[in-house]
Amino acid sequence: MDRVIYTLQNALRSPVILTGPHNGWYVPDRYVQDGMPLGLEPSWFEPENPAHRHEACDWGIQSLFDAIAAKNSSVTLLSANLSRLVVDLNRTKDLMIYSKSSELECVIPGNCNISNEEIETRYKEYYLPYHKALDDILQATKQKFGHVIWLDMHSFSPIWLGEPRVVGIGTLKCGKTAFSEKAENHLHQAFGEAFVADEPYPMFLPENQIISGSLCAANRNNIEYFGLEIRNDFLQKPQQIENMADKMLDFIAHLHP
Repeated sequence: MDRVIYTLQNALRSPVILTGPHNGWYVPDRYVQDGMPLGLEPSWFEPENPAHRHEACDWGIQSLFDAIAAKNSSVTLLSANLSRLVVDLNRTKDLMIYSKSSELECVIPGNCNISNEEIETRYKEYYLPYHKALDDILQATKQKFGHVIWLDMHSFSPIWLGEPRVVGIGTLKCGKTAFSEKAENHLHQAFGEAFVADEPYPMFLPENQIISGSLCAANRNNIEYFGLEIRNDFLQKPQQIENMADKMLDFIAHLHP
């Protein structure tokens, strides 16, 4: 079961951990009826289909993780394999299942009018195992190395509510720290005007903090939370992914020489 929910690579080989709570697009068979995952068109969940939807997955991040793993065997990679439309691992329990798409275009039929028993089932079978794996690797890494460099990785769509997004690379943080300033200075040098701090989702706003499952994990493990957001059209072609993997490994080396 755990292999369905997440994949853990290179554990405890360095203090650097990359997590991808939205890397996956898998929908368990129990939520597929007549070929429709959660009552939706299968194209939503198909990586090679241009009609795939951001609501189903942070497209490109798993490909980036694969490229990083091929180039480096010391960075720990924790990847969720499950679509966030089954459970959103980066939300708190009360918000982990949503019945409308993020742009409020349509409902998610398989998430409408579900019972409390079904909510509890998804929580126990899918949400908790990922968060236990996250807590375990954060604590074990801190114990072994004395500190943790945790980067929570996400992608975002180039169009939002019909408008193009100018930001190419952004960050998720609650406030300025010595670590975040060092990280953002490097990102500005590496990406130039494509980088904008605290975009496209300003984590420093209380309304964004209270819904973040990853921030909850940071707080309960007493580890600084720092996330990266990459516009997914930067991660479409193989060469783009290779280049981004090189940039991320350079970034990591800057943070942990």
